[in-house]
Amino acid sequence: MKKLVEVAHDPKPRRLKKPRPAPVIESPREDGGRYGLPVPIPTQDPAEAYGSLARRHRPVRRDGRTFESGEPWADPHEICTILYEDEHLLVVNKSSGFPVHPAGSYLHRTVLHALRALGYKDVNPAHRLDRETSGVLVFTRTVEASRRLRRIWRSDKCIKEYEAICEGDVPGGFGRISLPIGLDLASPVHIRRAVRPIEEGGRVAVTEWRLVARGRGLTRLRLRLRTGRCHQIRVHLAAIGHPIVGDKIYGGDSQLYIRFISDAMTEADRERLRIQRHALHCTRIAFPHPISGDQMDFCLPMPQELLLLMPGAWVIDPAQA
Repeated sequence: MKKLVEVAHDPKPRRLKKPRPAPVIESPREDGGRYGLPVPIPTQDPAEAYGSLARRHRPVRRDGRTFESGEPWADPHEICTILYEDEHLLVVNKSSGFPVHPAGSYLHRTVLHALRALGYKDVNPAHRLDRETSGVLVFTRTVEASRRLRRIWRSDKCIKEYEAICEGDVPGGFGRISLPIGLDLASPVHIRRAVRPIEEGGRVAVTEWRLVARGRGLTRLRLRLRTGRCHQIRVHLAAIGHPIVGDKIYGGDSQLYIRFISDAMTEADRERLRIQRHALHCTRIAFPHPISGDQMDFCLPMPQELLLLMPGAWVIDPAQA
């Protein structure tokens, strides 16, 4: 006869811990993979595996003109300036060259870190601007404002307008680009998007444009987003054969961007790009206030550094010059 074994019952069962995944770092792949994807760190030597991550997440302090991590120092007012604030909203003028969130080698030189340094602790971006894109950037400061503004942002009540300087002479005075956008699976750059059929994973994307000026082999356009896909304007203008000036991802082949992130750009690359940033600027965002309902309208002129690309250009629409 089998002997029964009594098992003590634990009234507070302990939850088993999930195994911790191997740490990852963002770095270019040298093994044929796609650039920018996470690369596992070998874990045989814990000191070597976790040392770099520990250094990245040390408390930040100012040491001359660098952070302790070695990242160059940037003054918060250089990253963004305040355009408007109330208890529910914060609107800033974002400078080119700084991401909204920490990404890659930009751990502290971000808009969110700059706002925290300026005393704005609890802010959430209502939308995104690429690192090299400048202009109007909207944040919410309360949960209710975030919830309501999300609905407004997806509706026709929200106006989002940009200005861009693109390569070549765009024919016509106005137009509409309706091309679905999805990931570019053929590119070694994992952040690159491309025109992609909906049945293959593309999403509906619509951009309306109006001619502002022509000259020196360039065209200045005013663009309005009807949808909000990642890199939408950059993908659409490249798709019609007029990429944005200075665009390292869509203005040439993928190798140009890879040389850029590897700090291996040639003099020919720099001449091809014309400027260090891409020539895209968020000039206007208008929407009803998510709490009061008052109409909010924020406008910023085109930066002078971009206007200098087209001195003496033939202005088509003087109201937008």
